[in-house]
Amino acid sequence: MKKEKNWEWVLAIVLLLVVFAVVTPTIVNIVYKAQVDAATSSADAVMRATETMYTEKNLTDVVSLPLEVKYENEEYTIYSDGKEIKSIEIKVDGKEPKSGSVIINKDGSRVIKDLTLGLVVCNKEAEDSELTCKWSV
Repeated sequence: MKKEKNWEWVLAIVLLLVVFAVVTPTIVNIVYKAQVDAATSSADAVMRATETMYTEKNLTDVVSLPLEVKYENEEYTIYSDGKEIKSIEIKVDGKEPKSGSVIINKDGSRVIKDLTLGLVVCNKEAEDSELTCKWSV
């Protein structure tokens, strides 16, 4: 009887390992897609916040193009036509980037360079290109 119980435990453990081996890649894929989708939404929000700030400040001639918002260590610096501008606030709905930059060029095209949001990095090279986000790890 004791040998039969041992085999039952071994069989139960093997069955659990098989279930974990099948389920784990699915869970990892779901987490990956969720993080990439969240970063994509946050990158869009950062771009919209930059556009909104430019529109509001352009009415008072405070900023001009090209406009760059550079993020470093979760802080940002704004450059208008290559000159640093202080005392301008950007209100971002969503996650603040750790690093990277958002640029509005003189022709109005928008670029996102290495915008790091958590473990995900987002890029958009030209106006007609698509925003791409992928894990940086």
